Amino acid sequence: MLGFDGSAFWGASFALALTHSLPIEPLDGGLALRYFLRGKYTYEKAEQISRMISTILLVPLAILGFSILLRTRYNYSLLALSIYLMLYLVMKWDYTQP
Repeated sequence: MLGFDGSAFWGASFALALTHSLPIEPLDGGLALRYFLRGKYTYEKAEQISRMISTILLVPLAILGFSILLRTRYNYSLLALSIYLMLYLVMKWDYTQP
């Protein structure tokens, strides 16, 4: 039903969907959060709140990625994603300027 048969492809697709729905810039959830906040606050305030939420969520994500790397000794994908997203926030590659 709905393609769920316990396959690895379904699990990977579900994990990818969950990852992209996190409210971290530049992921889809982060962009949705930013546009939602723009409707309630000014552009600068929405940017500030979005960056703060992204930073708060990235720290545990990076710690989890590092602990997975230590436990498995070869799976660095979550840590690499966290580092990329942190660099994005620091360098502020903004593709959604109004």
